[in-house]
Amino acid sequence: MAFDIKVLMRYINKRKYRKMCRYLEVNTLPKNLHLSVLKYSVEKDIRSLRVLKNFVDCDSVEENGDTLLHWTCKRCLNDYSLYKIEVLPLLKLFPNQFTVTNNFSVTPKELISYIEDRIEESSNSKDVDISFSDKLRSFESDDIAEKYGTLYLEDDYQDIESFDQWASRMSREYIAKFKP
Repeated sequence: MAFDIKVLMRYINKRKYRKMCRYLEVNTLPKNLHLSVLKYSVEKDIRSLRVLKNFVDCDSVEENGDTLLHWTCKRCLNDYSLYKIEVLPLLKLFPNQFTVTNNFSVTPKELISYIEDRIEESSNSKDVDISFSDKLRSFESDDIAEKYGTLYLEDDYQDIESFDQWASRMSREYIAKFKP
């Protein structure tokens, strides 16, 4: 029986790990498809890598020397949300790829440190945006106070009762009204 890549992709998509395992035991995966299958697995379902790593050469490289971890880190450069979803599980599964250099003398370790720096910078910029929005609110309340007086300031809203307070007051008034 010849190897059919579509069958393997279907098992990965539907998360049929036992069937995938049995299929790979019977059919050997061609060497030129190892990295492609690993990439597909990372894109669709990272958990299938646990099964695939027993049947696939996980240290296979592309023409430019990129391993699976290089490729995944490069994907994360465009979308930082993939870092926790894809890169961290790959580091646990393939710790030996952490220091492998490609043809451009770049290691996944360098790419990961770059990604972590970018994530930290983006989180710091969000803090700046929050403080900027607080400043805008304060300017807005100043403008409202100038335009309409102190009618709309936050201090005026402190005396307003909450829904629970209102409901208990209504209950007391209702009972007092109909109590003989």
